[in-house]
Amino acid sequence: MVFHPPLSAWPRDYDFRPLLRLTTLRELTAELVARFTSFASLEEYLDGYALTGERLADLTVPSTIITALDDPIIPARDLERLPERPALRVVLTRHGGHCGFLERLAAPTWAERRAAQQLADWALAAR
Repeated sequence: MVFHPPLSAWPRDYDFRPLLRLTTLRELTAELVARFTSFASLEEYLDGYALTGERLADLTVPSTIITALDDPIIPARDLERLPERPALRVVLTRHGGHCGFLERLAAPTWAERRAAQQLADWALAAR
């Protein structure tokens, strides 16, 4: 898979042309992290997303993770590594990719609608 970052995005702030030589998402992410963040490494950046170990030990707010079996970035088998927490619910769908869940390009995604409904339900329950 070849990635082509939009060269016209933020033209006064960033020059994405050197990124065109990269061929994988990992290479692209590593380069973006090195050039445009204060993280020391790609591993340090990715560690910020990790939910394993004791990261969720103090979770008390009702939380939902929505993910898909066809996610090319976070394999569904990694869900087994999540610690069980009473406040955590995992919704695993067959399709959705990585942050996809698109039904139409010009509409809220299924995940956005689901999150909005969940927030509305919690607000009603808190009254």
